[in-house]
Amino acid sequence: MFKKHLNNNGSTMLLLVIITAILTILGTTILTLSITNYKMKVIDSREKKNFYLADTGLEIVEFIAKYVIKDAVESGNLAVEEYMDNLDLGKEIEDEEAGLDSPYIKDDGTIDVDYIKAEQELIFEDAYTKYIKENLENRIKNLKPKEDSNSLDDIKPHIEASFNDQSFHLTVDSSYEKDNITKQISCEYEIKIPQYGIEIVPDDIGEIIEIKKNVIWEKAIAADGDLKIHDEGLEINGDIFVKGEDDGGILLTENFKKVTINGQVITLNDLIIDSDKPRKKNVEINGDVYADNVIITENTQNSQLIVSNSVFTSDDLELNGTKSIIKIQNGYYGICDGSNIRSNKPDNSSSIIINSPDLANGKKKSKLIINNEVVILGSSYINAYKEVNGEKIPYQTGESLSIIGNYRAYTKPLTEEPNEQQDKVYYEKLKENNVEFEYYAPLVLVDKFKNGTPLNVIDKSQYFRLYFKQYGDDEIKDLEKVIELPDSENIRTIGAVITDNDILTGNYDLDLFGYVSNKFNETFKDMVEYNLSINDVESNSDVNTQINLDYIKNGIDEKDEENIFLSRNNNYTIDNTNNYKDIVITGGDVTINDTDFEGIIIADGNVYVKGKVNVNGAIISSGDIRFLEKGNKSISYDKDVLIKLIGENIDLFEKIFKNNSSDSIYILEPNDYQKTNDGKITISDLLILKNWHMKQ
Repeated sequence: MFKKHLNNNGSTMLLLVIITAILTILGTTILTLSITNYKMKVIDSREKKNFYLADTGLEIVEFIAKYVIKDAVESGNLAVEEYMDNLDLGKEIEDEEAGLDSPYIKDDGTIDVDYIKAEQELIFEDAYTKYIKENLENRIKNLKPKEDSNSLDDIKPHIEASFNDQSFHLTVDSSYEKDNITKQISCEYEIKIPQYGIEIVPDDIGEIIEIKKNVIWEKAIAADGDLKIHDEGLEINGDIFVKGEDDGGILLTENFKKVTINGQVITLNDLIIDSDKPRKKNVEINGDVYADNVIITENTQNSQLIVSNSVFTSDDLELNGTKSIIKIQNGYYGICDGSNIRSNKPDNSSSIIINSPDLANGKKKSKLIINNEVVILGSSYINAYKEVNGEKIPYQTGESLSIIGNYRAYTKPLTEEPNEQQDKVYYEKLKENNVEFEYYAPLVLVDKFKNGTPLNVIDKSQYFRLYFKQYGDDEIKDLEKVIELPDSENIRTIGAVITDNDILTGNYDLDLFGYVSNKFNETFKDMVEYNLSINDVESNSDVNTQINLDYIKNGIDEKDEENIFLSRNNNYTIDNTNNYKDIVITGGDVTINDTDFEGIIIADGNVYVKGKVNVNGAIISSGDIRFLEKGNKSISYDKDVLIKLIGENIDLFEKIFKNNSSDSIYILEPNDYQKTNDGKITISDLLILKNWHMKQ
């Protein structure tokens, strides 16, 4: 007899699978609900934050309105005082006695006090209302909240005002948008017109501090000397102004690896990348650049300069390194034709120069890429000179973009007539029988016509093109995929440009300088205000003209400040080479108890930044600013930090900064006043809030 054995393994497995599936579904559901709940809380939190920030916009308007009312009352009182000072009642009595009617004298010969009071009331009211009309809206637009200000940058109060005989009416809409969540609050304010002579006492108005803008403290870095970057990585968030020494400026040398600058870069001398280290080196500038020259030197290899906006140079853009790339996303502008700047340097004429040796050996590793637009007012010079009255005069080419070796175009005569009719016209003018060659050591170069008239840049650009037509690819470098420029209609130059094996001759016109000038002024608006113009880029726009160094001393004796460092005839070193938590600033014998320094450094000397360091604020130096030693460094311009520091120490900084802008920033600093209960009018009694509601 056989026994039947039952095996439950299959059913157990099936049950386990079912339970696992149920738990998975349940877990997924719970997780989904949790995530949804979290998202709802985040959205609710953001909505509340945006609601309160939008409401803060109304508080800002109310604060300023109170302050304007206070000033308007003072303006009205002053107008009445001037009226009374100019009122000569004795003369009015004499006029009345002489038969001339005077509104100030009654028929019985007494002074009409009621008339005078009525005039005072009218004068006060006119001055009061005029002051409010002229100042309220501008004050609100220019206010920079002091506390939590980086949270308030996107608050947008909008004001509409109306006026009748008794009061002003303001409609205020305040909105704040963040993370795709917008909150908008609206209300109405009524501004009463007080009677003249009633005592008005202060309440909780507080104080508005006016800070005059200054180009120097609006930069992350400002230096009269050089900015030298020697090692590791550096990130700068904010604009840079570097006057620079002769043959200096912004220098990236030795062991630097990666430099990122998020802001405008301005130097009155050169921006130079000079490092023979074989490792890759990247410089990324997310902004516009102005420099005398922008250069990758012949010693440099494996380097890359990328500029997200435009580059302006008063002299040259040079690519001389190996395996190196320059990429400009939004146009290159060579702004100098040699006649306006540095007349003692005859070779100061804007151009693009490419002398990379890996073009000559056929490897073509280096590359120039310019997008959008190329405008060049000058042409290049070569290292060949002739002596005139004991002075060495360099040879000016006809090229606004010149390539290594292409100088040979000026060493040979034109002997073959071209096919194109337009080229034939220039050929007749420039052929061998009509020109003369001169010795420019060590070369013999085409220089003038037979009648002695020198060839100008346009003549030489046509000569260069005709040379290309005659001698062809064997003599002119094959530059396909080495130079990438915009379409020809977006290239405007005084000299020739070679691109993709084509020669574009100069198309200069009288409007071109004005076009470049307007472009420059538009791009560097703040510097133009301080006399940096396309005609005078070596003006006195520097640290010394914006800072009263006589007021600076070592430290601040009267204050216990940990984020304001002032040094006279001394150097500062920000040192964190040992990776301590402390950053040591020597020269002022100050230790900052954190790796993150927040504040402002103004030094009449050099500033050295060593090791891994973060600075939020600004560094201002009448000397050099140098970044040394290993460790990534970050310098971030923090407008809120600067404004807060300057506002809290306004008496000090009013002495330090000079030649300020005509523009101002206003910050608020509340005061605590006890509200009056004795029946007197306060400023708050003149500002009535009505119809507050949330619109969105």
